[in-house]
Amino acid sequence: MVEYANHEELYLDAANYYRRIYDSSSVQANEDQWMRVLRGMVIYAVLAPHSNDQFDAIHRIAKEKNLEKLPSMKYVSIAQARWTASADGGVRHDLAL
Repeated sequence: MVEYANHEELYLDAANYYRRIYDSSSVQANEDQWMRVLRGMVIYAVLAPHSNDQFDAIHRIAKEKNLEKLPSMKYVSIAQARWTASADGGVRHDLAL
């Protein structure tokens, strides 16, 4: 299903498929597998077009405790999560620089 979603450029669907794989007990029991799957989940969620569902997926991923073990992925997902739509339809960044 991930391959199909990737081919059709349905990146949020691919991220959600990775989420289902990631949540399985067999993947959670194997560190190499969950690292690979979590990395895929982050990448596809970030590639998805901005929407409420994409925003929600990014925030759910940012709360994953295992994300701490993938520092580069945590940076990507949290940085993406900080971009939000403003009331005037524009996009703003919540990170105070």
